[in-house]
Amino acid sequence: MCRTHCCGRYWKNLISWCWAALAKRNSARCWKGLAAGVLLATRTSVPDQRTRTLQLADAIYPAPDKVTLTLADGRKMVLDEQVEQQIEGVGRISYGAEGVKYEAAPEVAEEAPQYNELSVPEGSKCLVTLEDGTRVWLNARSTLRYPVKFTGGERHVELNGEGLFDVTHNPERPFVVKAGKTTMTVRGTKFNVRDFAGESLASTTLLEGCVEVGNQSGTVTLEPGMQSQTRGAADPLTVREVDAGTYAAWTQDKLAFYSADLEEVLTDIRSWYRVETQVNVNPAEYTLTGKIPRDYSLAKVIELLETITDLELVMPDENTLIVNKRP
Repeated sequence: MCRTHCCGRYWKNLISWCWAALAKRNSARCWKGLAAGVLLATRTSVPDQRTRTLQLADAIYPAPDKVTLTLADGRKMVLDEQVEQQIEGVGRISYGAEGVKYEAAPEVAEEAPQYNELSVPEGSKCLVTLEDGTRVWLNARSTLRYPVKFTGGERHVELNGEGLFDVTHNPERPFVVKAGKTTMTVRGTKFNVRDFAGESLASTTLLEGCVEVGNQSGTVTLEPGMQSQTRGAADPLTVREVDAGTYAAWTQDKLAFYSADLEEVLTDIRSWYRVETQVNVNPAEYTLTGKIPRDYSLAKVIELLETITDLELVMPDENTLIVNKRP
């Protein structure tokens, strides 16, 4: 309010001065003053970098949920609204408030299992209920490959990205999740797996029950509230105690972090807000813990990160987020 008032008074005085100068036949001097005033006003009206960043970011939110379902025969279905459909050779597929559900058709052969693939794009998430009743929440940029009908002695699925598994208990048929750097084996439990191909660190966090996590280096058994981590399929598995609920918060529309480095935080920001990042700091120097509601605009996320760190986040355009250390 003060700036507007002062600006208005400035213009009033400047124009009065010019008219007075004209009356004294000093027009050249007057118009130089007026031109300088116009130039000053133009410069101050252009948004600075900080203002432009927040203006761009304030219009960016996570996208509405949608998924792509690829059937065993290669057909693709984009699910972004409530639908129920009978598909020959597959069964009945439905998509709505409770995610993706289906009933396998009687003719689905148990000898040769058919695999579907569910892919979640940036900015979305999805819940799918498998044939045995197991529920899997998939985060943005994640893919789950699973059989239309489980066959044999084990229930096998493949994950790329992040998924929260609530596995139906069956002591006779272990449930096996194959990810990029690790393999998880359970009989009935609830756990979160994060294993993105583009991330150096993979983790498994146990909420309920018991889970065995293994890779080429060996196997560890987790109890509730424990998390395993590894940086590669042949690298050692380490175990630590964590707030397990933090790692399931994304299923409840929250971005949550527990002693996470900046790389992990920025990966989630890229996934939910569909922006590319240019990082000009060492992510390992930052350790962050907290929760961010999914209904926050990117502008609120930027302000929050700048408040709790020495970072400066800049958006030169609506698709790019540059991360610098504050001068």
